[in-house]
Amino acid sequence: MKSILLVITFAASFLTSFAVAETTQTSIQKIDEVQKAEQSSIENTEVKKQTRIEKTGVDYESGRSKYSLSFFSIGGIDRSQLTSGQGQQSFYFFEDFLAFGYKVSKDFKLSARYSFNYSTAGNDKFGKEVTDKSDTRDMSLLMTWYNVFEDQLPSNVSYKFQPRLYLPTSDKSKAQGTISALRLENELKIYVGKYSNFRIWSGPVYSFQRATAYTDDKGYIKTTDMFNLKQGAEFYWSLSKTFGLAPGFEVDDNWSNASPVNAKNEYHTTSIDYRLGLDIKVARPLSFMLGYSHKRDLIKIGEYADGFTLMTNATLF
Repeated sequence: MKSILLVITFAASFLTSFAVAETTQTSIQKIDEVQKAEQSSIENTEVKKQTRIEKTGVDYESGRSKYSLSFFSIGGIDRSQLTSGQGQQSFYFFEDFLAFGYKVSKDFKLSARYSFNYSTAGNDKFGKEVTDKSDTRDMSLLMTWYNVFEDQLPSNVSYKFQPRLYLPTSDKSKAQGTISALRLENELKIYVGKYSNFRIWSGPVYSFQRATAYTDDKGYIKTTDMFNLKQGAEFYWSLSKTFGLAPGFEVDDNWSNASPVNAKNEYHTTSIDYRLGLDIKVARPLSFMLGYSHKRDLIKIGEYADGFTLMTNATLF
């Protein structure tokens, strides 16, 4: 009797184990099928998303267009103009541009900049009366690489590299017979806290010229531009979401070509510009910076200029 009971118990246990195994195997198969279906859905979604980006130019993950249009302007007025007592003073916008951009990837962007100058009517810093005037500067084509050496640098450090090709569209470049100029801009940024940062930059520019000398609009023979190097540092201290302070400096070196035929030697100038700016973020796509500038000549000791500046950054789309 006991033997029969043992056989029955063993058989029941075997059948139960077999049933559980079958149920487990079925569950595993169903889970695999669900996971495969989910993976296929994700892949199809990514393909659809990529297709939508390629067709419309909109990155639906971030909701922003791959195309952009921005405006930049920086102008100033010399301190001597404010104390001259000669009535209306001219405000000179010495670097303005519209930038058209296309973001190829997260870390690479192509841009084209149309640059110009503009001065308002009034007395300039030399005391000369001028009218409203606009001049075309050299247009430029840019490539920008963001987050260069991202894997090698610390997490709070970023490096940007931006080669720029200038086209001779300004009156000065046309007069000199400039072929083009190449600028290699480097920027290293060290983030301090959540919003503050320390920025170091260097931008060497080499000009390709047809000749070493030219005659200006007044009939004087001058040497053509050869090499320029701007380098500096700035600390941006975020006071709030709206305001920030930006003390810094920039050293500007310029060399011209030598022209033995015209008995002209290489010409070199060096100056340093000390700056202090108050950044005002009006809205996310629009910001202003009110600044004070003290520019001193490092070759002609004693020569300097003080002035106030206004910088505007606006993203149009």
